[in-house]
Amino acid sequence: MIDASMWLDATDYVPRRLLMHMDMENDGRHVPLTLELLLSDYQQQGSLLVAGRHAMRLSGLMEAMAADSKDRKELEKARREAEKLRAQMANMDEQMAQVPASMRGRVQAQVDKALAQLEMLTNDGTFATEMTYRIYSVDQGPPFDWMPMPGRDG
Repeated sequence: MIDASMWLDATDYVPRRLLMHMDMENDGRHVPLTLELLLSDYQQQGSLLVAGRHAMRLSGLMEAMAADSKDRKELEKARREAEKLRAQMANMDEQMAQVPASMRGRVQAQVDKALAQLEMLTNDGTFATEMTYRIYSVDQGPPFDWMPMPGRDG
């Protein structure tokens, strides 16, 4: 790790952003990595504030995984092919109109997944994910009228 920075909310004293810069060395080659975590949509849960949205980005990992020159050449080849596929997928709207409505949602989900993978390959290889949470209770215990159910053996 080279450095890390954390931003705290000045009012509620909760973390808002974490940024880490790292350097990965493999066979004498240095590759920079960056990890960013954004926390937002805090919800009050009893006396706690809990982040309802976590967005994370990790960049540089694909280059770090391409350890030797052969791997780097394969990565560049995959990126060139991904650019060609992206151009072909630009015409998918016309083809999607011909897919039956009952299957369109499922097919669109697969197309969206493929586009996200292509985007990752053709850009700087940044992995991004976002999670949202809705917390209904924290340590409330079982419901008042809850009773354990005995198993078959007893």
